[in-house]
This record gives sequence, C-alpha cells and structure tokens, in this order.
Amino acid sequence: EDAGRCGVMMDNAAVEDASSGNASPVASLVAWLAAIDYSRPVAFALLALVYVASRAPFLSIGYGTDPDAWRMALSGLWLWDHHEFYPSRLPGYPVPELANAAVIKGGALATNTLTMLVSLVGVWLFARIAAKLQVPNRGLIVAGFAFTPLLWINSMTTMDYMWALTFVLAAYYFLLRRSSILAGLMLGLAVASRSTSLVMLVPLLAYMWRDGRREEIRPFVVAMVAVALLAWAPIYWKYELRFINFYDSKVGYLAVLRLLGKDCLGLFGSMAVITAAAVSLPRLARLPADALRDKHVMVWVLAVAMTLL
Repeated sequence: EDAGRCGVMMDNAAVEDASSGNASPVASLVAWLAAIDYSRPVAFALLALVYVASRAPFLSIGYGTDPDAWRMALSGLWLWDHHEFYPSRLPGYPVPELANAAVIKGGALATNTLTMLVSLVGVWLFARIAAKLQVPNRGLIVAGFAFTPLLWINSMTTMDYMWALTFVLAAYYFLLRRSSILAGLMLGLAVASRSTSLVMLVPLLAYMWRDGRREEIRPFVVAMVAVALLAWAPIYWKYELRFINFYDSKVGYLAVLRLLGKDCLGLFGSMAVITAAAVSLPRLARLPADALRDKHVMVWVLAVAMTLL
C-alpha cells in the first residue's frame, strides 16, 4: 500500500512538473504517457484501436513459418472432417485447439483474429492489474507490454502462447479481487492452453500464503486441477500417460539466449533493457529485500524465476 501511494505521488508529481513548464518537451511527453491509466474505458479503447490496427494487415497472410501453427489448423480441420479430436502435438493444447476448431472454416484470418482478440483481453487484464496495484509509470508499462515484439508477433498467429498468458493474468487478477475459485478456474484454463503454465502455481500459491488466505488454497487448487483434467480427458483417453513423453530433441543454451534477447525484445529493445539494468543496479540491489517486504514484488520475482527455470 505504501508503494502504491508512493507511485501515485510520483505520477502526480511528474504530471504537475510537465504541466508547469519545468520539464523539456520530451520529458513532458514521457510524463504524460507514463500517467495514462489504460484501465479506464476511453484510454483502453484508444489503445485497443492502435493494437488492432498494428496487427490487422498481417492477420490474413496465412499460418506463417512455424509448423505448430499449421498443426493447430490441421487439428481443427480433422475434427470437422472426421469428427475425432487429435491434438496438434503432444502433450496437447486443448483449449486453443478446440477454440480454433470452432472457427477454422474461416481460415487463417479467423484463427489469427481469434488469437488477437484473446491477447487483447490479456492487455486489458494487465492494465487492470497495474491500476489495482497502483504501479507507478503504468501507462508506459502497459503500452510496452502491448507492443513487446515477441508478444506482438504471437498475438496474430494461430498459436497457444497468448491464450496461456491471458489466462495466467486472469488468475492473478481474480486473486487480487479475492475470487480464489475463479482464479483457480483461470489457471486451469491456462494449463489446458499450455502445460508449462503449471509453474505459475508457485508464485500464486506463495501470494495466497503471504496474503493470509491459506484456507482458500485448497479450493483454488481443486478448481485448477478439475478444469485441467477435464480439458485433457480426451487426450488421456487416447494416449494414456504416453502423452507426457512428447519432446525428443534437445534445445541448446544459445537458442534459449537468442529467444530471450533478439527474438523477444529485438536488438534495440535488448540494448535498452541492458542499459536500463546497468543504470538501475543500485535499485536492483534492493530487489531481494523488496520481495521479502512486498508480496506482489515476491510474486513477480517468483514468476520470472519459474519462467526462466
């Protein structure tokens, strides 16, 4: 709460300085952008308009060069033509597979648009979370999230990444709203969208523990497990436990580093993050203490750590 109040004071001070003429035009623009609250309807509508416009030209150009997108499409077509559900690849991604199957007759335009709309819901959830926690400079943070290169690309392809991310954000948002069962249902949908979303159970359970809501952990976990098992039932019925043994090639460390750097943030984005981290080293040195003091910082650190793991 203290951090939130401090953030609001910082935002207000930046806007006041900008409006009083004490700042340069660039600083005034940055302060104004940083103070925008995209959880408000008009602001989010404008962001959504730019979000959709930046992706619209690419929605109809096909399934791209990633074979997994083509597998997702083939899974939907097979369901229509043979009335049998085959996962696009194991261990299965039942939620996006079945959702894309519902619109697959519209081709790549329909499935890519569906992903874009799901990802836009994720941006709205991100904005709501930032507003509820009164994160300082959240206008820039939300805009940065909406247009991060890797998310920008994956928000207009027939893939499962953005489905999982949106449901993970929904789980966190509903925990903030003290709706643990709804949060569990959302995390279950995230796991049923991409199995590795299960690692987000660690930071969310840690948050509930720190928030003094230990009695809500059991219904949260039960709701998550129930949704995930229900979604995976057709895959287990066909493959039994063999569906777990699905990946037969090694991924090198250089490939991982390239994905985290160039492919995720882009060359200029990576350079900017490295520069910002170097400038912020004195502040980052206090991060462990912040994680112990603030339960939300702890959630973010654990989420990053589990994702990297």
